[in-house]
Amino acid sequence: RDTGFRIRIGYRLTERWSQQLRYELRNNTINNISSSASPFIQAEEGTSTTSAVGQTLAYDTRDNRFDPTQGFVLSLSTDFAGLGGSERWIKMIGKAAYYYSVVPGWVVSLSGELGMIQGLGKEVPLGERFFIGGNSFRGFKFGGIGPRDTSTDDGLGGTKYYVITAELSFPTPLPKEIGLRARIWTDIGSNWDSPSKGPTVFDSAAPRVSVGVGFSWRSPLGPIRFDLGFPIIKKGPDEKQIFNFTFGTRF
Repeated sequence: RDTGFRIRIGYRLTERWSQQLRYELRNNTINNISSSASPFIQAEEGTSTTSAVGQTLAYDTRDNRFDPTQGFVLSLSTDFAGLGGSERWIKMIGKAAYYYSVVPGWVVSLSGELGMIQGLGKEVPLGERFFIGGNSFRGFKFGGIGPRDTSTDDGLGGTKYYVITAELSFPTPLPKEIGLRARIWTDIGSNWDSPSKGPTVFDSAAPRVSVGVGFSWRSPLGPIRFDLGFPIIKKGPDEKQIFNFTFGTRF
């Protein structure tokens, strides 16, 4: 159970540069853990408090935030927990994406992101670690790749990750006004370095790869995506997920 609040403020430094500042205070309670859960998860039972301040600096030349056809965007996020509370960590996430229109309506994009979180004097709790999959790595379940307790099949999260995506989007035969586009893509990445160590823990930085097709629709309620993903390189106990549905943007 999470109880708390977050305050955010964003502003433009120039036409291209922008920054967001934020503060979060959150109380986290973990209880009623199944007796069959991983011992590493059972050890997380209790209450903790996170007091974190962060910022995101971005440079954006895209012609459209939701459906870009040209330009690029770069961002760097940093968060620090330790202004009070019981948690102590620092987190950094970098993102980049480039879009190029090959011919009108046909857009090639290349995007990537990487992140790390480091505990300060104590281990990073499971709830603050990175869990990759679903919308962030199609073809795998959320938390489907990365460190896992093989004795219980529970994901344990990692402190480092990266994901690289190459994608081609193009129009469908339907009228342009409907706003439906098709996509083919591939995702490459990994999630590793869990503080939870033991003989039953699978933890590998080896890259995973998936390929797939999908559709995106500019619905009246916002962008909607449907993807079919197929892992072609998986490791150990990774968990697959063929169908993925997303409401909103991926970047």
